[in-house]
Amino acid sequence: MGILSGIAKATFAVAAVAVAGPLLLPVLMSGDMSGIDGYCDDE
Repeated sequence: MGILSGIAKATFAVAAVAVAGPLLLPVLMSGDMSGIDGYCDDE
């Protein structure tokens, strides 16, 4: 079961990155919440 457990963890990790990546990328790139919440934060 060790190998299957490792594969399951790897699959979960890849899925988590695939889902969280696009959500976290704007925050990491901009450093703030501008443009991510749908409001105009140009002030």
